[in-house]
Amino acid sequence: MKKIYLGALAIGFIATGAIGQNLVSPYQFGQKNELSNAVEKITTPKDKFSKNITKALIWSEDFGGIGTSPIATGGPSFTTPNGIWTTGGANGNVWKHGFLSSNGTWSTNIPVLASTSAANGFMMFDADSVNTDWSLSPIDMVASPVGLTGELISPAIDLTLETSALLTFEQDYRYCCGNDALNINVYVSTNDGVTWSAPYQASKNEVTANDISQEDVGVLMSVNISNTAPGNTIKLKFAWETTANGDSHYYWAIDDISIVTLPPDDVINEASYIVGDGNEGQEYGRTPVSQIPASWTIGSSVKNFGANDQPAVTLEADFGSFVSNPAAILILADSTELIEEVASPSLPIGLYDGTYAVTAATDTVGEPTFVDNVRSRQFEITNSVYSLDGIGVYTSPLNSSIGTNSFTDATDGLILGTMYHIKADAVINNLQVMLATGTVAGGTIFGSIIDTTVFINDGTTPLFNADPVTVTAAHISAGFVDIPFAGGITLTPGAYFAAIELTSNSGSNHIVVMDDETVAQPGWASAIYIAADQSWTNGTAIGIRMVTTALSINENILDGVSVYPNPSKGMITISNDNN
Repeated sequence: MKKIYLGALAIGFIATGAIGQNLVSPYQFGQKNELSNAVEKITTPKDKFSKNITKALIWSEDFGGIGTSPIATGGPSFTTPNGIWTTGGANGNVWKHGFLSSNGTWSTNIPVLASTSAANGFMMFDADSVNTDWSLSPIDMVASPVGLTGELISPAIDLTLETSALLTFEQDYRYCCGNDALNINVYVSTNDGVTWSAPYQASKNEVTANDISQEDVGVLMSVNISNTAPGNTIKLKFAWETTANGDSHYYWAIDDISIVTLPPDDVINEASYIVGDGNEGQEYGRTPVSQIPASWTIGSSVKNFGANDQPAVTLEADFGSFVSNPAAILILADSTELIEEVASPSLPIGLYDGTYAVTAATDTVGEPTFVDNVRSRQFEITNSVYSLDGIGVYTSPLNSSIGTNSFTDATDGLILGTMYHIKADAVINNLQVMLATGTVAGGTIFGSIIDTTVFINDGTTPLFNADPVTVTAAHISAGFVDIPFAGGITLTPGAYFAAIELTSNSGSNHIVVMDDETVAQPGWASAIYIAADQSWTNGTAIGIRMVTTALSINENILDGVSVYPNPSKGMITISNDNN
């Protein structure tokens, strides 16, 4: 089996293509879909910077007074009550003030930025529109799309009396298509734009290629600029900067910029995790007792969001039956560190619900800054079910779906795979496929086990094939389909894809599978294969489960119990010496 070494906190997925993704609907991509956008999406707040605490407002900008709806206003300058905003860079003229979403080739059905003051307009760098050939009907991408670079520069902002500064703004962006995150950055100048600071990242790590940021993580972004801005008169520069991958698509919309003071002590529990040894970063929603790892890494990614360094940040992960207390660590201001330890708790069959609480200095229980210090994580130890997804386990799920209706060129032959790490020889009886809304009876599911090396290298030759199953109304009502392996199959230790091939009879009988996005998984945790485009990663948990042979009852429990006659074709007698 191919070893895939991915970090325990690997976020999102690895994009392997380089063409635009055209939206078929607000949630479904045409052509290749590198993420399983929601057909059935439960929206939960994911904005880690939304905090119910009071900060002193120093300066703000809502871009009001530039234009009138629905007319877009171009540069090179934009005048607001704060002064004059200017543009720069090779393509600074792409910046515009407007009221509508991008209208380029790949931006059909893109939602308008849902900012607080969207009614008076917002600023947008619309790279997609620039790289669209408007002479065609229907419109299409230009023959040779180009990467763009454009800057939006603020008027002067007086921070001479301040000792800390937090920049916040509301935004939406989407980018295509390479392996690196889009270079959308903010810079600070303390000398009227003669020189600029190092870049502050304006994108969020949870947003990956072809994603729509406000659909995934909300609109609010916060950047700590305390190391450059306080005590000075500054300018801000918002810059869309091309990379080797081109960044010819899609857009960046910005509104409601503010600068506020920071509290002295404030840490954020950005993400918590419990990862089994040898699982290469994957967090399974359900693990059979036969596949429990020897140890677990338990921890949180913690950001120091206050003005002060924090010399003793602590974490307590309490699962009731066991508690993890890693050693306290130092986290410098505007830095992020992992607090974690390796443990081997006893895990009998059952559901585990853990609370991860981070504390530092005055950022403790009862303080207003403590609102973002606590996270939770759930998982289940089962007798026989192995599932990457936590559908039915997680208390705050974020569920999407993916299937034959997700792509314009894969209504038949779409292959979905979910990776499983086998620790000890296991007999697999069947795959269990979790059906989502949109499934129509009559389609067929072909199940298989595929070597990870084969799948990742654009191959689909199976190690084992299951019996095909035609989806019925009863399956849809139950919410799942069992795909049996006749007589069971035995998997030895290693990593495998539990895979299904979906046939919808040219779209007449769509099959849609649940996709759990609650826990960010490593890129190859789930994957798809489209014949014309080969293998694509999907850093979520597609609802394809393995069902193993249940462990036998411990024979010691049956000491003193007799069953006779054995074998029997009729009545039997059971005696129990232990009453």
